[in-house]
Amino acid sequence: RTEVEELIVTGSRIQRSEYNSASPVQVITAESSSLAGMINPTEVLQSASVAAGSTQINNQFTGFVVNGGGGVNTVSIRGLGDQRTLVMLNGRRLPPAGTQGAVAAVDLNILPDAIVERYEILKDGASSVYGSDAVAGVVNVITRTNLDGGRLEAARRVGGGGDGGNEYTFSSAYGKVLDRGRFLISGQYYEQKALKFGDRKDLNCQEQYTFDPVTGARNDWIDVDTGTY
Repeated sequence: RTEVEELIVTGSRIQRSEYNSASPVQVITAESSSLAGMINPTEVLQSASVAAGSTQINNQFTGFVVNGGGGVNTVSIRGLGDQRTLVMLNGRRLPPAGTQGAVAAVDLNILPDAIVERYEILKDGASSVYGSDAVAGVVNVITRTNLDGGRLEAARRVGGGGDGGNEYTFSSAYGKVLDRGRFLISGQYYEQKALKFGDRKDLNCQEQYTFDPVTGARNDWIDVDTGTY
């Protein structure tokens, strides 16, 4: 046999906690994110410190052509793009998801809120272990394993001027722990109302103000309460 003088480990799958891990790991629990007012995985991951300052594809890009189509939500670490950030579910690689066009990244909308226990974010590049799609980092979503019963979550985000742009989220899960196993089923409903030009007064450009010559009132926007100009 041949003796090896030096062995260099470039990647390891040995599980470690965030305190003794050789690479920087950030753990965000579902309870802490809920206390911070963040419900869905998109808000939690895109607002993480390692993703701050990077352009994130979310619901604000409805008027742009993006991979996956309108309404897709992805995460980009260190500004390297969503195609260089690996997203996994319980340590298993998630496939690309989207509605149309070029589908190249994981759509975070496929993750139901009610079954998420915590988010583990590997801030360092891990291409030696996972491949080129983990150059920026790795996001591992861990689901609940001990849910015995039902769980229901609801969230509503509103703004001024009717329901234009309001967001509604309903998420539910049911699990049962058996003697020789367990099962878990979950579903989620999300809706974001369309935000039209006349829904908010602050959407009107000040350079285009027009006034009624008789009453002096503005007539370039609709009062959503009375339905009049």
